[in-house]
Amino acid sequence: MNDPNGKHAQTLRSDLGDKVTIGTVSEALNSNPDVVVMAVPGTAMDATISGYANQLDGRIILDTANRMGGGPLNSLATFQQHTPGARVFRAFNTLGWENFANPEFEGGPADLFYCGPEADARTVVEQLITDVGL
Repeated sequence: MNDPNGKHAQTLRSDLGDKVTIGTVSEALNSNPDVVVMAVPGTAMDATISGYANQLDGRIILDTANRMGGGPLNSLATFQQHTPGARVFRAFNTLGWENFANPEFEGGPADLFYCGPEADARTVVEQLITDVGL
């Protein structure tokens, strides 16, 4: 979030309560989250991963970014290099914002494709996807 103290952030904080941490990357990671949703531009992913590797390692991470303009579309190799203990999933990167605002098609919820390792973390990711309305 560009301004964790701005009006938009305060509205989110009021609406969501203690379900999420809103702040700088360091503040969010220092709150010891179980799940980290990496929602940064694809071109910023590698620097963000390497810069916060110690705080990201060992967590469930959702890579939501698509790196456009050449090279791999995802940052999985960077995660593997810098956060070998993380359980990394690719999710929330196949639908546009308007689909999240209204996730229904012909009376049913939209499907969201995701991939990641087999483990207990998969249940956590599936619940997050369900909680979003997909």
